[in-house]
Amino acid sequence: MKPSDRITEDQAVSPELFALVERAKKEWQSTFDAMDDPLAIVDEAGLILRTNRAFFEGLGVAPQSVLKTPLIEAIYDEPPGPAAANLAGRIASGAPGVVPAGPVRLKGNFMVRISSLPADGANPSRRVVVFHDVTETLSLERALLHEKEFSHDLVSRSPLLVARLGGDGVIRYVNAAGIEILGRRRLDLLGCDFFDLAAGSKEEGRSSEVKGAVLAGAREGRKAEIARPDGTTRILSLSSVRLSREGESEVVLFGEDITQRTSLEAQLLQSEKMAAIGQLTAGIVHEINNPVGFISSNMRTLREYASILIELEWVARRIEEGLVAGGRTGELVSDLAAYRKKEDLAFIAEDTGRLLEETEKGIERIQKILSDLKRFSHPDTGALEEVDLTAALEGTLNIAWNEIKYKARVERDYGPVPRIRGYGPQLGQVFLNLLINAAHAMEKDGIIRVAVRAAGDKVTVTIADNGCGMPQHVKARIFEPFFTTKPPGKGTGLGLSIAYGIVERHGGTIGVESEPGNGTVFTIALPVAGPPEEKGP
Repeated sequence: MKPSDRITEDQAVSPELFALVERAKKEWQSTFDAMDDPLAIVDEAGLILRTNRAFFEGLGVAPQSVLKTPLIEAIYDEPPGPAAANLAGRIASGAPGVVPAGPVRLKGNFMVRISSLPADGANPSRRVVVFHDVTETLSLERALLHEKEFSHDLVSRSPLLVARLGGDGVIRYVNAAGIEILGRRRLDLLGCDFFDLAAGSKEEGRSSEVKGAVLAGAREGRKAEIARPDGTTRILSLSSVRLSREGESEVVLFGEDITQRTSLEAQLLQSEKMAAIGQLTAGIVHEINNPVGFISSNMRTLREYASILIELEWVARRIEEGLVAGGRTGELVSDLAAYRKKEDLAFIAEDTGRLLEETEKGIERIQKILSDLKRFSHPDTGALEEVDLTAALEGTLNIAWNEIKYKARVERDYGPVPRIRGYGPQLGQVFLNLLINAAHAMEKDGIIRVAVRAAGDKVTVTIADNGCGMPQHVKARIFEPFFTTKPPGKGTGLGLSIAYGIVERHGGTIGVESEPGNGTVFTIALPVAGPPEEKGP
Protein backbone atom coordinates (compact mmCIF):
# COMPACT_ATOMS: atom_id res chain seq x y z
CA MET A 1 0.00 0.00 0.00
CA LYS A 2 1.28 3.40 -0.95
CA PRO A 3 1.66 6.00 1.82
CA SER A 4 -0.76 8.22 0.03
CA ASP A 5 -3.37 5.51 0.17
CA ARG A 6 -3.28 5.29 3.94
CA ILE A 7 -6.23 6.85 5.73
CA THR A 8 -5.62 8.09 9.19
CA GLU A 9 -8.13 7.80 11.91
CA ASP A 10 -8.76 11.52 11.82
CA GLN A 11 -9.31 11.40 8.06
CA ALA A 12 -11.72 8.58 8.43
CA VAL A 13 -13.54 10.36 11.18
CA SER A 14 -13.62 13.77 9.48
CA PRO A 15 -13.19 13.76 5.69
CA GLU A 16 -14.72 17.24 5.56
CA LEU A 17 -11.95 18.59 7.77
CA PHE A 18 -9.32 16.91 5.61
CA ALA A 19 -10.77 18.44 2.47
CA LEU A 20 -10.85 21.84 4.16
CA VAL A 21 -7.19 21.58 5.15
CA GLU A 22 -6.18 20.51 1.66
CA ARG A 23 -8.10 23.42 0.16
CA ALA A 24 -6.44 25.83 2.61
CA LYS A 25 -3.01 24.44 1.68
CA LYS A 26 -3.74 25.03 -2.01
CA GLU A 27 -5.02 28.54 -1.37
CA TRP A 28 -1.96 29.28 0.74
CA GLN A 29 0.34 28.00 -2.04
CA SER A 30 -1.59 30.02 -4.62
CA THR A 31 -1.18 33.12 -2.50
CA PHE A 32 2.47 32.24 -1.97
CA ASP A 33 3.01 31.90 -5.74
CA ALA A 34 1.08 35.10 -6.51
CA MET A 35 3.67 37.23 -4.77
CA ASP A 36 5.81 39.27 -7.17
CA ASP A 37 8.85 39.14 -4.90
CA PRO A 38 10.93 35.92 -4.94
CA LEU A 39 10.58 34.21 -1.55
CA ALA A 40 12.18 31.22 0.10
CA ILE A 41 11.67 29.54 3.46
CA VAL A 42 14.92 28.07 4.78
CA ASP A 43 16.03 26.27 7.89
CA GLU A 44 18.70 27.45 10.32
CA ALA A 45 21.41 25.98 8.10
CA GLY A 46 20.11 27.93 5.12
CA LEU A 47 18.67 24.92 3.26
CA ILE A 48 15.66 25.75 1.12
CA LEU A 49 12.43 24.21 2.43
CA ARG A 50 9.93 25.96 0.15
CA THR A 51 9.92 28.66 -2.57
CA ASN A 52 7.30 30.55 -4.47
CA ARG A 53 6.89 30.65 -8.23
CA ALA A 54 8.75 33.99 -8.59
CA PHE A 55 11.83 32.42 -6.94
CA PHE A 56 12.32 29.31 -9.06
CA GLU A 57 11.14 30.97 -12.27
CA GLY A 58 13.56 33.80 -11.55
CA LEU A 59 16.36 31.25 -11.33
CA GLY A 60 15.01 29.39 -14.36
CA VAL A 61 14.86 26.02 -12.61
CA ALA A 62 12.25 23.47 -11.60
CA PRO A 63 10.86 23.96 -8.07
CA GLN A 64 11.99 20.53 -6.87
CA SER A 65 15.58 21.11 -8.03
CA VAL A 66 16.31 23.74 -5.37
CA LEU A 67 14.67 22.07 -2.41
CA LYS A 68 17.11 21.05 0.35
CA THR A 69 19.92 22.97 -1.39
CA PRO A 70 21.69 25.84 0.35
CA LEU A 71 20.09 29.17 -0.51
CA ILE A 72 23.48 30.82 -0.96
CA GLU A 73 24.53 28.23 -3.55
CA ALA A 74 21.19 28.54 -5.37
CA ILE A 75 21.33 32.28 -5.90
CA TYR A 76 25.03 33.22 -5.98
CA ASP A 77 27.72 32.38 -8.46
CA GLU A 78 31.07 31.07 -7.23
CA PRO A 79 32.87 32.46 -5.41
CA PRO A 80 30.27 34.21 -3.23
CA GLY A 81 31.11 37.78 -2.30
CA PRO A 82 30.69 39.87 0.87
CA ALA A 83 26.95 40.27 0.30
CA ALA A 84 26.51 36.50 0.24
CA ALA A 85 28.53 36.10 3.44
CA ASN A 86 26.47 38.81 5.13
CA LEU A 87 23.23 37.15 4.09
CA ALA A 88 24.42 33.73 5.26
CA GLY A 89 25.36 35.17 8.65
CA ARG A 90 21.98 36.80 8.99
CA ILE A 91 20.20 33.55 8.18
CA ALA A 92 22.28 31.63 10.67
CA SER A 93 21.67 34.14 13.46
CA GLY A 94 18.02 34.56 12.64
CA ALA A 95 18.40 38.32 13.22
CA PRO A 96 15.61 40.11 11.30
CA GLY A 97 16.55 42.96 9.01
CA VAL A 98 17.08 44.16 5.46
CA VAL A 99 20.41 43.71 3.67
CA PRO A 100 21.56 44.27 0.08
CA ALA A 101 21.64 41.06 -1.95
CA GLY A 102 24.44 42.11 -4.26
CA PRO A 103 24.81 40.34 -7.67
CA VAL A 104 22.52 37.30 -7.74
CA ARG A 105 21.23 34.91 -10.39
CA LEU A 106 17.78 36.40 -10.07
CA LYS A 107 17.04 39.07 -12.66
CA GLY A 108 17.05 42.47 -11.02
CA ASN A 109 18.60 44.43 -8.16
CA PHE A 110 17.47 43.11 -4.80
CA MET A 111 17.28 43.98 -1.14
CA VAL A 112 16.72 40.98 1.12
CA ARG A 113 14.34 41.02 4.06
CA ILE A 114 14.87 38.26 6.65
CA SER A 115 12.22 37.27 9.17
CA SER A 116 12.24 34.39 11.64
CA LEU A 117 9.49 31.83 12.11
CA PRO A 118 9.72 30.45 15.64
CA ALA A 119 9.93 26.73 16.21
CA ASP A 120 6.74 24.87 17.06
CA GLY A 121 5.86 21.29 17.86
CA ALA A 122 5.91 20.23 14.23
CA ASN A 123 8.71 22.40 12.83
CA PRO A 124 12.10 23.70 13.93
CA SER A 125 12.99 27.37 13.68
CA ARG A 126 12.86 28.66 10.09
CA ARG A 127 13.71 31.85 8.19
CA VAL A 128 11.57 33.64 5.62
CA VAL A 129 13.84 35.27 3.03
CA VAL A 130 12.13 37.77 0.70
CA PHE A 131 13.99 39.26 -2.28
CA HIS A 132 12.54 42.69 -3.12
CA ASP A 133 13.48 44.01 -6.57
CA VAL A 134 14.54 47.65 -6.15
CA THR A 135 15.46 48.20 -9.81
CA GLU A 136 12.61 50.64 -10.34
CA THR A 137 13.33 52.34 -7.03
CA LEU A 138 17.00 52.71 -7.92
CA SER A 139 16.02 54.04 -11.33
CA LEU A 140 13.75 56.59 -9.70
CA GLU A 141 16.46 57.51 -7.23
CA ARG A 142 18.94 57.99 -10.06
CA ALA A 143 16.39 60.06 -11.95
CA LEU A 144 15.73 62.18 -8.87
CA LEU A 145 19.44 62.60 -8.29
CA HIS A 146 19.88 63.57 -11.92
CA GLU A 147 17.03 66.06 -11.63
CA LYS A 148 18.52 67.44 -8.42
CA GLU A 149 21.92 67.83 -10.06
CA PHE A 150 20.33 69.34 -13.16
CA SER A 151 18.28 71.78 -11.07
CA HIS A 152 21.32 72.76 -9.04
CA ASP A 153 23.34 73.21 -12.23
CA LEU A 154 20.52 75.21 -13.78
CA VAL A 155 20.24 77.52 -10.77
CA SER A 156 23.98 77.92 -10.32
CA ARG A 157 24.53 78.69 -14.03
CA SER A 158 21.43 80.83 -14.48
CA PRO A 159 22.09 84.42 -15.62
CA LEU A 160 19.27 85.47 -13.29
CA LEU A 161 19.76 86.19 -9.62
CA VAL A 162 18.26 83.25 -7.76
CA ALA A 163 18.06 83.47 -3.97
CA ARG A 164 16.27 81.59 -1.23
CA LEU A 165 14.88 83.89 1.42
CA GLY A 166 13.33 83.24 4.77
CA GLY A 167 9.85 84.56 5.36
CA ASP A 168 11.48 87.68 6.84
CA GLY A 169 13.54 88.38 3.70
CA VAL A 170 16.87 87.09 5.09
CA ILE A 171 19.10 85.47 2.44
CA ARG A 172 19.71 81.74 2.92
CA TYR A 173 21.15 80.97 -0.50
CA VAL A 174 22.24 82.99 -3.51
CA ASN A 175 23.62 81.74 -6.83
CA ALA A 176 26.74 82.91 -8.68
CA ALA A 177 24.85 85.37 -10.88
CA GLY A 178 23.31 86.93 -7.77
CA ILE A 179 26.76 87.39 -6.21
CA GLU A 180 27.96 89.15 -9.37
CA ILE A 181 24.85 91.32 -9.69
CA LEU A 182 24.86 92.35 -6.02
CA GLY A 183 28.63 92.90 -6.02
CA ARG A 184 29.18 91.22 -2.66
CA ARG A 185 30.79 88.05 -1.35
CA ARG A 186 28.57 85.07 -0.62
CA LEU A 187 29.46 85.12 3.09
CA ASP A 188 28.51 88.81 3.29
CA LEU A 189 25.11 88.07 1.75
CA LEU A 190 24.09 85.01 3.77
CA GLY A 191 22.06 86.10 6.79
CA CYS A 192 21.55 89.59 5.35
CA ASP A 193 18.08 91.03 4.72
CA PHE A 194 17.89 91.24 0.93
CA PHE A 195 15.85 94.43 1.03
CA ASP A 196 18.50 96.21 3.11
CA LEU A 197 20.48 96.26 -0.15
CA ALA A 198 17.93 98.54 -1.83
CA ALA A 199 19.22 101.97 -2.85
CA GLY A 200 17.65 105.02 -1.25
CA SER A 201 14.20 105.28 -2.74
CA LYS A 202 12.93 108.52 -4.21
CA GLU A 203 9.54 107.71 -2.78
CA GLU A 204 8.89 107.03 0.85
CA GLY A 205 7.56 103.55 1.42
CA ARG A 206 8.56 102.37 -2.06
CA SER A 207 11.03 99.77 -0.75
CA SER A 208 8.55 98.39 1.78
CA GLU A 209 5.91 98.02 -0.98
CA VAL A 210 8.30 95.99 -3.10
CA LYS A 211 9.36 93.89 -0.10
CA GLY A 212 5.75 93.13 0.84
CA ALA A 213 4.89 92.10 -2.72
CA VAL A 214 7.97 89.90 -3.16
CA LEU A 215 7.59 88.13 0.20
CA ALA A 216 3.94 87.47 -0.65
CA GLY A 217 5.00 85.72 -3.87
CA ALA A 218 4.99 88.30 -6.66
CA ARG A 219 4.67 86.45 -9.96
CA GLU A 220 4.92 89.71 -11.94
CA GLY A 221 8.19 91.61 -11.81
CA ARG A 222 8.65 94.40 -9.26
CA LYS A 223 11.32 96.95 -10.06
CA ALA A 224 13.93 97.57 -7.38
CA GLU A 225 17.16 99.54 -7.34
CA ILE A 226 20.03 97.78 -5.59
CA ALA A 227 23.05 99.62 -4.19
CA ARG A 228 26.46 97.97 -4.66
CA PRO A 229 29.52 98.53 -2.46
CA ASP A 230 31.41 100.11 -5.39
CA GLY A 231 28.91 102.98 -5.46
CA THR A 232 27.04 101.80 -8.55
CA THR A 233 23.44 100.66 -8.65
CA ARG A 234 21.65 97.89 -10.50
CA ILE A 235 18.00 97.92 -11.45
CA LEU A 236 16.35 94.53 -10.97
CA SER A 237 13.01 93.12 -11.93
CA LEU A 238 12.07 90.89 -8.98
CA SER A 239 9.58 88.04 -8.98
CA SER A 240 9.15 85.27 -6.45
CA VAL A 241 7.49 82.03 -5.43
CA ARG A 242 6.38 81.43 -1.85
CA LEU A 243 6.98 77.93 -0.48
CA SER A 244 6.44 76.08 2.76
CA ARG A 245 9.23 73.76 3.93
CA GLU A 246 8.58 71.69 7.02
CA GLY A 247 6.00 74.19 8.21
CA GLU A 248 8.31 77.18 7.65
CA SER A 249 7.69 79.79 4.95
CA GLU A 250 10.41 80.46 2.38
CA VAL A 251 10.57 82.58 -0.73
CA VAL A 252 12.47 81.73 -3.89
CA LEU A 253 13.47 85.07 -5.41
CA PHE A 254 14.30 85.62 -9.07
CA GLY A 255 15.98 88.86 -10.12
CA GLU A 256 16.61 89.95 -13.71
CA ASP A 257 19.21 92.68 -14.14
CA ILE A 258 17.43 95.24 -16.35
CA THR A 259 19.87 98.09 -15.77
CA GLN A 260 21.05 98.20 -19.37
CA ARG A 261 17.58 97.62 -20.76
CA THR A 262 16.16 100.41 -18.60
CA SER A 263 18.90 102.74 -19.81
CA LEU A 264 18.21 101.81 -23.44
CA GLU A 265 14.46 102.27 -22.94
CA ALA A 266 15.07 105.71 -21.42
CA GLN A 267 17.31 106.60 -24.37
CA LEU A 268 14.72 105.34 -26.83
CA LEU A 269 12.00 107.29 -25.05
CA GLN A 270 14.11 110.45 -25.11
CA SER A 271 15.09 109.86 -28.74
CA GLU A 272 11.47 109.48 -29.79
CA LYS A 273 10.58 112.56 -27.80
CA MET A 274 13.30 114.61 -29.50
CA ALA A 275 12.25 113.20 -32.89
CA ALA A 276 8.73 114.50 -32.24
CA ILE A 277 10.14 117.88 -31.26
CA GLY A 278 12.27 117.81 -34.42
CA GLN A 279 9.13 117.41 -36.51
CA LEU A 280 7.60 120.38 -34.71
CA THR A 281 10.70 122.59 -34.74
CA ALA A 282 9.64 124.73 -37.70
CA GLY A 283 6.22 125.27 -36.17
CA ILE A 284 7.64 126.06 -32.73
CA VAL A 285 10.06 128.56 -34.28
CA HIS A 286 7.14 130.13 -36.16
CA GLU A 287 5.09 130.32 -32.96
CA ILE A 288 7.99 132.09 -31.25
CA ASN A 289 8.71 134.35 -34.26
CA ASN A 290 5.17 135.74 -34.28
CA PRO A 291 5.42 137.38 -30.84
CA VAL A 292 9.08 138.21 -31.44
CA GLY A 293 8.04 140.05 -34.62
CA PHE A 294 5.49 142.30 -32.99
CA ILE A 295 7.68 142.78 -29.92
CA SER A 296 10.45 143.98 -32.23
CA SER A 297 8.01 146.31 -34.03
CA ASN A 298 6.68 147.63 -30.72
CA MET A 299 10.19 148.27 -29.48
CA ARG A 300 10.99 150.37 -32.57
CA THR A 301 7.83 152.41 -32.04
CA LEU A 302 8.58 152.80 -28.34
CA ARG A 303 12.08 153.96 -29.22
CA GLU A 304 10.55 156.70 -31.41
CA TYR A 305 8.19 157.62 -28.58
CA ALA A 306 11.14 157.75 -26.23
CA SER A 307 12.97 160.24 -28.45
CA ILE A 308 9.87 162.46 -28.48
CA LEU A 309 9.62 162.22 -24.71
CA ILE A 310 13.30 163.20 -24.44
CA GLU A 311 12.63 166.26 -26.58
CA LEU A 312 9.60 166.99 -24.41
CA GLU A 313 11.97 167.09 -21.45
CA TRP A 314 13.84 170.03 -23.11
CA VAL A 315 10.58 171.84 -23.82
CA ALA A 316 9.52 171.41 -20.18
CA ARG A 317 12.91 172.74 -19.02
CA ARG A 318 12.54 175.88 -21.20
CA ILE A 319 9.08 176.48 -19.75
CA GLU A 320 10.46 176.08 -16.26
CA GLU A 321 13.25 178.60 -17.00
CA GLY A 322 10.75 181.04 -18.50
CA LEU A 323 8.50 180.79 -15.46
CA VAL A 324 11.42 181.53 -13.20
CA ALA A 325 12.68 184.49 -15.30
CA GLY A 326 9.19 185.79 -16.11
CA GLY A 327 8.16 187.75 -19.19
CA ARG A 328 7.97 184.94 -21.82
CA THR A 329 5.39 182.67 -20.25
CA GLY A 330 2.74 183.13 -22.91
CA GLU A 331 5.18 182.46 -25.75
CA LEU A 332 6.48 179.30 -24.08
CA VAL A 333 2.99 177.94 -23.35
CA SER A 334 2.16 178.57 -27.01
CA ASP A 335 5.27 176.65 -28.05
CA LEU A 336 4.28 173.71 -25.78
CA ALA A 337 0.79 173.56 -27.25
CA ALA A 338 2.25 173.53 -30.74
CA TYR A 339 4.67 170.77 -29.80
CA ARG A 340 1.91 168.62 -28.26
CA LYS A 341 -0.16 169.03 -31.38
CA LYS A 342 2.75 168.32 -33.68
CA GLU A 343 3.85 165.12 -31.87
CA ASP A 344 0.33 164.06 -30.81
CA LEU A 345 1.39 163.44 -27.23
CA ALA A 346 -2.11 162.29 -26.26
CA PHE A 347 -1.92 159.44 -28.81
CA ILE A 348 1.59 158.55 -27.67
CA ALA A 349 0.43 158.31 -24.07
CA GLU A 350 -2.45 156.04 -25.06
CA ASP A 351 -0.48 153.95 -27.55
CA THR A 352 2.46 153.44 -25.20
CA GLY A 353 0.26 151.55 -22.75
CA ARG A 354 -1.14 149.39 -25.54
CA LEU A 355 2.31 148.63 -26.93
CA LEU A 356 3.60 147.66 -23.50
CA GLU A 357 0.63 145.40 -22.90
CA GLU A 358 1.12 143.67 -26.29
CA THR A 359 4.82 143.30 -25.59
CA GLU A 360 4.18 141.74 -22.21
CA LYS A 361 1.71 139.29 -23.75
CA GLY A 362 4.22 138.40 -26.46
CA ILE A 363 6.92 137.77 -23.86
CA GLU A 364 4.50 135.64 -21.83
CA ARG A 365 3.64 133.66 -24.98
CA ILE A 366 7.33 132.99 -25.66
CA GLN A 367 7.93 132.06 -22.02
CA LYS A 368 4.97 129.67 -22.09
CA ILE A 369 6.18 127.94 -25.26
CA LEU A 370 9.71 127.65 -23.92
CA SER A 371 8.48 126.44 -20.53
CA ASP A 372 6.26 123.77 -22.10
CA LEU A 373 9.04 122.79 -24.49
CA LYS A 374 11.57 122.54 -21.66
CA ARG A 375 9.21 120.46 -19.54
CA PHE A 376 8.43 118.16 -22.46
CA SER A 377 12.00 117.69 -23.70
CA HIS A 378 13.63 117.31 -20.28
CA PRO A 379 14.81 113.73 -19.63
CA ASP A 380 12.39 111.81 -17.44
CA THR A 381 13.63 111.47 -13.86
CA GLY A 382 11.48 108.39 -13.30
CA ALA A 383 9.90 109.89 -10.19
CA LEU A 384 6.15 109.74 -9.61
CA GLU A 385 4.51 113.12 -9.17
CA GLU A 386 1.08 114.72 -8.93
CA VAL A 387 0.00 115.39 -12.52
CA ASP A 388 -2.70 117.84 -13.63
CA LEU A 389 -3.86 116.12 -16.82
CA THR A 390 -5.73 119.20 -18.07
CA ALA A 391 -2.63 121.36 -17.70
CA ALA A 392 -0.47 118.65 -19.30
CA LEU A 393 -2.84 118.47 -22.26
CA GLU A 394 -2.89 122.26 -22.63
CA GLY A 395 0.90 122.42 -22.48
CA THR A 396 1.15 119.81 -25.22
CA LEU A 397 -1.38 121.67 -27.36
CA ASN A 398 0.78 124.76 -26.94
CA ILE A 399 3.82 122.93 -28.31
CA ALA A 400 1.91 121.36 -31.20
CA TRP A 401 -0.27 124.37 -31.98
CA ASN A 402 1.43 125.40 -35.22
CA GLU A 403 1.07 121.81 -36.48
CA ILE A 404 -2.65 121.90 -35.71
CA LYS A 405 -3.95 125.43 -36.30
CA TYR A 406 -3.78 125.37 -40.11
CA LYS A 407 -5.62 122.05 -40.31
CA ALA A 408 -8.15 121.95 -37.52
CA ARG A 409 -9.75 123.83 -34.72
CA VAL A 410 -9.58 122.43 -31.23
CA GLU A 411 -12.71 121.96 -29.14
CA ARG A 412 -12.04 121.55 -25.43
CA ASP A 413 -14.28 119.82 -22.92
CA TYR A 414 -12.56 119.85 -19.55
CA GLY A 415 -14.44 118.66 -16.50
CA PRO A 416 -13.27 119.04 -12.91
CA VAL A 417 -10.82 116.20 -12.30
CA PRO A 418 -8.37 115.36 -9.52
CA ARG A 419 -4.65 115.26 -10.07
CA ILE A 420 -3.32 111.78 -10.69
CA ARG A 421 -0.12 110.12 -9.50
CA GLY A 422 2.06 109.48 -12.52
CA TYR A 423 4.97 110.44 -14.74
CA GLY A 424 4.17 113.89 -16.16
CA PRO A 425 6.74 114.11 -19.00
CA GLN A 426 5.79 110.67 -20.24
CA LEU A 427 2.07 111.47 -20.33
CA GLY A 428 2.90 114.66 -22.24
CA GLN A 429 4.61 112.49 -24.85
CA VAL A 430 1.50 110.30 -25.13
CA PHE A 431 -0.70 113.36 -25.74
CA LEU A 432 1.76 114.82 -28.27
CA ASN A 433 1.86 111.62 -30.32
CA LEU A 434 -1.93 111.44 -30.43
CA LEU A 435 -2.39 115.14 -31.28
CA ILE A 436 0.20 115.02 -34.09
CA ASN A 437 -1.43 111.90 -35.51
CA ALA A 438 -4.81 113.63 -35.37
CA ALA A 439 -3.41 116.66 -37.23
CA HIS A 440 -1.82 114.42 -39.87
CA ALA A 441 -5.16 112.64 -40.41
CA MET A 442 -6.77 115.72 -41.99
CA GLU A 443 -5.94 118.30 -44.65
CA LYS A 444 -7.91 121.33 -43.50
CA ASP A 445 -11.10 122.49 -41.77
CA GLY A 446 -10.89 119.57 -39.36
CA ILE A 447 -11.93 119.31 -35.74
CA ILE A 448 -9.93 117.86 -32.87
CA ARG A 449 -11.93 117.31 -29.72
CA VAL A 450 -10.11 116.88 -26.44
CA ALA A 451 -11.95 115.96 -23.27
CA VAL A 452 -10.90 115.23 -19.70
CA ARG A 453 -13.37 113.53 -17.39
CA ALA A 454 -13.45 111.95 -13.94
CA ALA A 455 -14.67 108.33 -14.00
CA GLY A 456 -14.78 106.83 -10.51
CA ASP A 457 -11.24 106.15 -9.38
CA LYS A 458 -9.90 106.99 -12.84
CA VAL A 459 -9.52 109.99 -15.12
CA THR A 460 -10.21 109.58 -18.84
CA VAL A 461 -8.62 111.64 -21.60
CA THR A 462 -10.25 111.50 -25.03
CA ILE A 463 -8.59 112.81 -28.21
CA ALA A 464 -10.86 112.55 -31.25
CA ASP A 465 -10.58 113.79 -34.83
CA ASN A 466 -12.82 113.77 -37.87
CA GLY A 467 -9.97 112.85 -40.22
CA CYS A 468 -9.47 110.01 -42.65
CA GLY A 469 -9.78 107.20 -40.10
CA MET A 470 -8.17 103.76 -40.35
CA PRO A 471 -9.14 100.43 -41.92
CA GLN A 472 -9.37 97.42 -39.60
CA HIS A 473 -6.05 95.85 -40.66
CA VAL A 474 -4.19 99.08 -39.85
CA LYS A 475 -6.02 99.63 -36.55
CA ALA A 476 -5.06 96.10 -35.47
CA ARG A 477 -1.34 96.94 -35.76
CA ILE A 478 -0.98 100.57 -34.68
CA PHE A 479 0.57 99.71 -31.31
CA GLU A 480 3.21 97.43 -32.86
CA PRO A 481 6.78 98.80 -32.69
CA PHE A 482 8.02 100.25 -36.01
CA PHE A 483 4.65 99.91 -37.73
CA THR A 484 3.75 103.08 -39.60
CA THR A 485 1.67 104.12 -42.59
CA LYS A 486 3.62 107.36 -43.01
CA PRO A 487 6.17 107.75 -45.81
CA PRO A 488 9.89 107.35 -45.02
CA GLY A 489 11.27 110.23 -42.98
CA LYS A 490 7.84 111.18 -41.61
CA GLY A 491 7.63 108.76 -38.70
CA THR A 492 9.57 106.11 -36.78
CA GLY A 493 6.65 103.82 -36.08
CA LEU A 494 7.45 103.99 -32.36
CA GLY A 495 5.12 106.77 -31.22
CA LEU A 496 2.00 104.73 -30.49
CA SER A 497 3.98 101.74 -29.29
CA ILE A 498 5.73 103.94 -26.73
CA ALA A 499 2.42 105.59 -25.82
CA TYR A 500 0.88 102.17 -25.17
CA GLY A 501 3.79 101.20 -22.93
CA ILE A 502 3.59 104.46 -20.95
CA VAL A 503 -0.15 104.09 -20.33
CA GLU A 504 0.30 100.44 -19.33
CA ARG A 505 3.09 101.43 -16.94
CA HIS A 506 0.62 103.77 -15.24
CA GLY A 507 -1.76 100.88 -14.73
CA GLY A 508 -4.12 102.41 -17.29
CA THR A 509 -5.64 101.45 -20.63
CA ILE A 510 -5.63 102.99 -24.09
CA GLY A 511 -8.28 102.13 -26.65
CA VAL A 512 -9.02 103.21 -30.20
CA GLU A 513 -12.12 103.41 -32.36
CA SER A 514 -11.78 104.23 -36.03
CA GLU A 515 -13.40 103.70 -39.40
CA PRO A 516 -12.25 104.90 -42.81
CA GLY A 517 -13.75 108.33 -43.49
CA ASN A 518 -15.22 108.64 -39.97
CA GLY A 519 -12.22 109.77 -37.96
CA THR A 520 -10.48 108.26 -34.96
CA VAL A 521 -11.08 108.35 -31.21
CA PHE A 522 -8.38 107.48 -28.68
CA THR A 523 -9.51 107.01 -25.07
CA ILE A 524 -7.01 106.82 -22.24
CA ALA A 525 -8.08 105.79 -18.73
CA LEU A 526 -5.58 106.41 -15.90
CA PRO A 527 -6.01 105.48 -12.22
CA VAL A 528 -6.00 108.50 -9.90
CA ALA A 529 -3.83 106.62 -7.39
CA GLY A 530 -1.30 105.79 -10.08
CA PRO A 531 0.35 102.39 -10.36
CA PRO A 532 -0.18 100.70 -6.96
CA GLU A 533 3.23 99.07 -7.29
CA GLU A 534 5.74 99.86 -9.97
CA LYS A 535 6.30 96.73 -12.05
CA GLY A 536 9.21 95.72 -14.11
CA PRO A 537 9.11 94.80 -17.79
